[in-house]
Parts: sequence; C-alpha cells; structure tokens
Amino acid sequence: MISKKNSLIPAAIGLVSFLTFAAHAQQSAQTGYADGPAFAELDQNEDGVITEAEARGTSLEAAFSAVDANGDGYITKTEYEEATR
Repeated sequence: MISKKNSLIPAAIGLVSFLTFAAHAQQSAQTGYADGPAFAELDQNEDGVITEAEARGTSLEAAFSAVDANGDGYITKTEYEEATR
C-alpha cells in the first residue's frame, strides 16, 4: 500500500519543476529575449560588451533596453546570460 507521504513526493517534484519553468518564462517575458545568437557573435569588436550599434539589425535590437539591466547603454555578458537563460 502506498502511503500519503510517498504520493506527495512526485507532487512536490512536479511543483518545483513547474515553478522553475514559470520563473524562466517570466524572465523571458520581462526581457522579451529568450533565445538569441551567442554573446561573442554580437560583440563584434570583442570588447566584452554589446552596444546598441552592435545590436542594430539583430534580434536583440528590440529588447536592448530590457536586457541592459542597469541602463548604462551596454549589455555585459552577465546581463546577456541573465536574459537568455
């Protein structure tokens, strides 16, 4: 006989999985930029940041200000990774 305790484990795992998915979906919705080219492809001059000029004409252009979390006009690798995970 399966106890109530044992039947709660799969339910708990399912809930954690759902919450993880929901958090990722919310992050993607906030930035509007979930899947895009690799950071290195966009950082054309290899200075470690993506500028608005480098983003122009790419799928990142429309979401630039949302991905640029601190609003300094540059997207760092950390900001980019946060937006794309």
